[in-house]
Amino acid sequence: MDQFLSKYLPINYKFIWLTIFFIIIFLGGEASPQISFYVSPPLLEIDQVGGGLRNFIVEISNTGQEKIQVKTIFSDLFFDSEGKVQLMLEGTTSYSLTSWITTNIEEFTELNPGEIKKIPLQLRVPRGERGGRYGVIVFEALPSTIPQGKVSLGIRSGTLVFLTISRTEEVKGTIEDVISSTDGKEFKVIFKNTGNVHYETEGSLIIKSEDGKVLHRIRFPEDKPSMILPQGKREFIVLWDKRDPLSEGKYLLEARVSAWVGDRILNLDRKEFTVELITSLNEQKNINL
Repeated sequence: MDQFLSKYLPINYKFIWLTIFFIIIFLGGEASPQISFYVSPPLLEIDQVGGGLRNFIVEISNTGQEKIQVKTIFSDLFFDSEGKVQLMLEGTTSYSLTSWITTNIEEFTELNPGEIKKIPLQLRVPRGERGGRYGVIVFEALPSTIPQGKVSLGIRSGTLVFLTISRTEEVKGTIEDVISSTDGKEFKVIFKNTGNVHYETEGSLIIKSEDGKVLHRIRFPEDKPSMILPQGKREFIVLWDKRDPLSEGKYLLEARVSAWVGDRILNLDRKEFTVELITSLNEQKNINL
């Protein structure tokens, strides 16, 4: 095993897509060679007790053909209602992790073409803290030199850090509303994580006739469970996928949402709503039972 790696405790690595942000620096003239830059891993999930210390590394790679300089920045994050990652200023969110992470490297790191560097970082968890904390280690890559008359393209990428403070987790959530379009072809399930730690969610929407007969069951989201941070909201769009549309009248909409915690699945909430489709009048009524 690499001697450097052997000094660090194992961490759960998961891979998710992190949007790469592009920065264009225009100095006129033709474009300089494009930067190619890679950060690994894109996501770290760490379990640590309060008062504990964890060392870990992130690798940055210059896979391009020119020398680059890389700036290290710490940032907060949140997921919007569609589940997309949004970066925030350090210390903005109530579940910020960034003040607990330190590194002894210089603000700027230079990498030659093909060079890989291991960035050592340290996470110190204060005593008495509970739940989850979140942040992003952002690496901003630019050419070491930008010749006059050239256009340079910089890249910003990074590693998401998800911390769970062991034995302090509260996994809770609530379905706030279920909304139907006037024609009954689209439904929206609004769910909030009311706990203190992140988790992945999935659910189902059961459409019933007014007398309780099950007409259809639709799972959401379509592809994979959706990650939600503490106090975060997610709006799940559920489409009626049968050939015959719903006719006018009253229907029962039963929404169920569960969370994946490790290899366990927990039922978080179940609520039933009544919706009245009056397509001829282009209106609807939602009544929370």
